[in-house]
Amino acid sequence: PEEATRDAETGERMTRKVDKPSFATELKEGFKYTLVNRFAFTIIVMNMIWATGGGAINVIFERMGGVYFPSVENWNPDIGVALLWTSAGLGLAFGMLISHRTSVWLDLNKRHSSFIGWTLIIHGILFSLAGFMPTLLLFSVISFVSRAIVGVEYAIQETLFQRSLPDYIRGRISTLERGAELTVFGLSSYLASEAMFYISPQTLTVISGILSAVSGVLWFFRHRGEEFTSSPYDPRPKNEMA
Repeated sequence: PEEATRDAETGERMTRKVDKPSFATELKEGFKYTLVNRFAFTIIVMNMIWATGGGAINVIFERMGGVYFPSVENWNPDIGVALLWTSAGLGLAFGMLISHRTSVWLDLNKRHSSFIGWTLIIHGILFSLAGFMPTLLLFSVISFVSRAIVGVEYAIQETLFQRSLPDYIRGRISTLERGAELTVFGLSSYLASEAMFYISPQTLTVISGILSAVSGVLWFFRHRGEEFTSSPYDPRPKNEMA
């Protein structure tokens, strides 16, 4: 009896395996959904734009904390880099911790749309201002505030994004979004490192912040004035055109 049960279970698994769409088919469905679903398309493109500036942070922290400020303020290079990464990490953690309370307030006041756009713009501008800071401690403070703002924004944005996706395709769209963002992030890091032969790390910091802020401009262009209090869109992409 036990062997018969195992054989039956194996047969069911094999049947499901045969009936399951191929990887290429699922990938095609994911791309199609992204293109026809306005909200999903916005989130993916917006995060890719953010990554054009965000990818430079590795180079910026290494150059500013490990080279520039140690040369002008006699900081230990290792401590300088660690301080910048610690400030950024604490900022992100703080932003995530207050995101739930912030989301409740946004639900009550129907301010999700303006909140997402303005926080992206403000966090980018603040990070650009860090390029003008005369000391490592001030740079770290700006880094903390900027990352705290984008931390709470990301938590709220990601919640809305996941709510908008139907169960049957959520994993594929999330994978596409994360893959696209990390690809741009990596390319941005490479270009930022190459740029160090031609510009100062302060200039790179300013450029990085401006590029990240552009993602907020795109958000306003696509969704200004729209309300997001529960699921922004119907789960299935019926007539939603990007």
